[in-house]
Amino acid sequence: MAVTGDFTYMDDIVKGCLGELDTAKKSTGSGGKKKGLAQLRVFSLVNTSPVPVSNLVNILEKLLKVKAKRLVMKLPRNGDVQFTHANISLAQKELGYKPTTDL
Repeated sequence: MAVTGDFTYMDDIVKGCLGELDTAKKSTGSGGKKKGLAQLRVFSLVNTSPVPVSNLVNILEKLLKVKAKRLVMKLPRNGDVQFTHANISLAQKELGYKPTTDL
């Protein structure tokens, strides 16, 4: 199995961050005085279409007109995983987040 991950276009990430700012509640303090617990929200802002890393390298080779120097290693190595696929349902629900650009 090839190493696969969710590659995300930067504009999609920016849209998600702006959505978070637009929906965040007011600060819990001012003037350095804390009035309550900070509002913490964590969202996964990625594209949900996993792509093999080899596909990404092939695309870059074609666009850059340069042959990549590939060093293929067996996994696991240094904490790498073979497959990632994020759950963005909270970002969709809370922010209206929807990535629009695929690899």
